[in-house]
Amino acid sequence: NMNWSGNPSKNKYKNKKITVYNIRFDSIAESNRYLILRSDQSKGLIINLDLQPKYELQKKGVNKWGQKYREITYTPDFQYIKNEVLTVEDCKGAKSEGYSLRRRLFMKKHPDIKFLET
Repeated sequence: NMNWSGNPSKNKYKNKKITVYNIRFDSIAESNRYLILRSDQSKGLIINLDLQPKYELQKKGVNKWGQKYREITYTPDFQYIKNEVLTVEDCKGAKSEGYSLRRRLFMKKHPDIKFLET
């Protein structure tokens, strides 16, 4: 019982969006990875599976010349604990503009969190 719904729509990276267990995913690959992680959690291989946790990489602010700058956030696809290690995971086909920079900032700011790209 996969609970698939409707016809998949396409996003700007030509991925088909799909809904599984009433959760909307940006790609079939991401939804398939979710099903694997969900299964791993039910088997006790991982715990605390979370979807799209938001990490702040830089607070918004104003520089000394009065110029404002936005906050920078990073939102991986999944977060879970495996073997007592907090892990974030991103399912990447096409990499969005700015993704590489956010990934590097995340890894620098959170060196104790394991980062995976699938």
